[in-house]
Amino acid sequence: MAKLNGVKTLDMVNGEITKVEYNGAVYEKVDGKAQAGDIGLRIRSDASWANIGSFYLVVRDGVYSDNGGFEPYIEVSQWHFFRKVADASAANQSPTPSTDALTDRVSTLEQRVDKLEGKTESDGFKLVTDREPKAGDFAKFSEGDTVKLVIKEGKRPHYGYGLVDNGEIGTIREIRKDLIKVDFPSQSGWSAKPNELEKVSAEELAKQAETARWASIGRKPNEFKKGDIVRLNQDSGANYKGEIVEIAQDGADSYFDENGDRYAGALHWFELITPVEQRFDKTEATA
Repeated sequence: MAKLNGVKTLDMVNGEITKVEYNGAVYEKVDGKAQAGDIGLRIRSDASWANIGSFYLVVRDGVYSDNGGFEPYIEVSQWHFFRKVADASAANQSPTPSTDALTDRVSTLEQRVDKLEGKTESDGFKLVTDREPKAGDFAKFSEGDTVKLVIKEGKRPHYGYGLVDNGEIGTIREIRKDLIKVDFPSQSGWSAKPNELEKVSAEELAKQAETARWASIGRKPNEFKKGDIVRLNQDSGANYKGEIVEIAQDGADSYFDENGDRYAGALHWFELITPVEQRFDKTEATA
């Protein structure tokens, strides 16, 4: 079984997913170890067999099904887990309206509200009820949401760029009738029109966080160097998952174990613990 498709985000807090829906069931974020039937969201160490921002099924306690159909053990620090709490559909036996009917009713009601508030397509707003919001949409923004400035090529923001760059990510501070205040790293309280912003997905947030972690030491993601101290993410055949070893050459094609024995390695086996540049035993003492 590969990554799960069709997992819908139902709730987020400060940019972190706390509730999802999958196959008609609702799952809430839990702490601790994964149990059979849980859904896992990969948040660190992007790899070919498990991608950051993707969801995977926990098939047994502490074991998930990866992109290749294998069932590796879970490294808890690389995941967020969600546990089933309820069916998404109503539990009672009374007849319920179809999804299409409900969508039509919601659409009609929201259009009426838009007209009362003077919000129209000509103002740059667009009503959306069947998908996550994107740049140009109206509704679904909340204070505390993580958003990205998205301006079309050749265009400028309604209130100008100020100190902010296109594509910059920030947090919504305040929402007014047709104005949103956003705190960006380069400028706080930046004024935006709703159609200039796009909610940042959990996948993008996770990937950016991982990229930032590596960038803080001047490297690209998974750029291992000779002398790095790493943890094994899986059994290597010579050493067990969780053991601390040392990268033997740039690119992580081999490693040294604690006995100094050298073994062949693979990039996806390792999680960086200490880069070689930060090792005291590799630093020359100065007078």
